[in-house]
Amino acid sequence: GVGEVGYLITGVKDVRQSKVGDTVTTARKGATEALTGYPADDLGALGLWPLMAPEDRDAVRARFDEAAAGTPAHGEATLLHRDGHRVRVRLTWVPTRVEGRTIGVYAVAEDVTERRRAEAEREALLLRERV
Repeated sequence: GVGEVGYLITGVKDVRQSKVGDTVTTARKGATEALTGYPADDLGALGLWPLMAPEDRDAVRARFDEAAAGTPAHGEATLLHRDGHRVRVRLTWVPTRVEGRTIGVYAVAEDVTERRRAEAEREALLLRERV
């Protein structure tokens, strides 16, 4: 059903080479583990929805539905890591089309946790300077 399988990948030149649960990184900024902390085999059994923070599930479902209707969609959400910490990601939902018909959706996830933390820190510093 909808949302039972999801890709968590970034920087891929050809997504057809990736399998569900693959973590694909660049040599410049390699990852030591998957964004979720789960092995690929476990991701297939878990599905995508249990990995989303409860407060983000409605928005993620809406973006997924847009892509399932044939329109790529973007947004941010929080993934729940296996060890309990939260990972903020930018998601790009892309419909998979064959002969003009959408047959599936995959999501590309980019970890933006550190970027969002740095932005919040910068905003706090700017606020203090104004006072």
